[in-house]
Amino acid sequence: MSLHHIEVPGVTLCVDDIGQGEPLLLLPGMLCDTSLFEAQAHALARHARVLRLDWRGHGFSTGPHQTRWDLSRLVEDVHAVCQSLQLDRVNLVGFSLGGMVALRYALAHPTRVRSLALLNTSGSREDLGRRLRFLVLSRLAGLLGPHPALTALAAREMFAPHFRRHARDTVVAWRRAIEKLDPGVVRGVVRMVAQRGDVLREAQRLRGLPSLVLSSGRDLTAPPAHGHALARALAAHEVVLADAGHASPLEEPDLVLQVLDGFWRAHGVLPPRLTMALAA
Repeated sequence: MSLHHIEVPGVTLCVDDIGQGEPLLLLPGMLCDTSLFEAQAHALARHARVLRLDWRGHGFSTGPHQTRWDLSRLVEDVHAVCQSLQLDRVNLVGFSLGGMVALRYALAHPTRVRSLALLNTSGSREDLGRRLRFLVLSRLAGLLGPHPALTALAAREMFAPHFRRHARDTVVAWRRAIEKLDPGVVRGVVRMVAQRGDVLREAQRLRGLPSLVLSSGRDLTAPPAHGHALARALAAHEVVLADAGHASPLEEPDLVLQVLDGFWRAHGVLPPRLTMALAA
């Protein structure tokens, strides 16, 4: 595995890089790091070049001392990564916040994207009730830091109830990682997502780009209705995992891998008749 450190104004972005072949750039969600895709990355790296970006202030990327948190800045970060690593055409996978950024990157740089896979995300504005709730939580996080009481609330949004009961170690590890984040990063990222705009109409420009939209039946954060609207805008292939919560790459790692595998095989990104399993 290679670890790239890419300098952008005020921040060093960290990207891990494993495997060889067609480049797959995996973008994690809000308050997540590259470990979100750990299982899928190692399976995919047997057949492709897999790159995972830590957002600014997350994982091994450095945090900005002062920054204007908005999605366009994260799009610029992705572009800096693609330019630095000479990724002329990349296959983007974005989970939650990563999907919001991937969609906007494809709109800004359509010739640099070969395919687009959007997991548990939205192209629409946050509804008023959830927006206000996010803004209150962002203020509390700024005052108290990522307090255990706040990460417990976040876990309820992130994971389906049965997963929280039966995969406690995974949930606890995810909460502990959030609790180590800088309060300013947590406040800025949550506020940014709460105040995002609607890009569904613009997304129609990407019809013709091979696209996948995956949603989960028990997702409280980006429910299937959001995925359906996004798939309709993109004319994308749509998949719903009936029993998963928001964190589908952690809750249903094999199913997510199978869906991505089938999507990429259908569009010639990965070799034909490829079969993969996390246990293999």
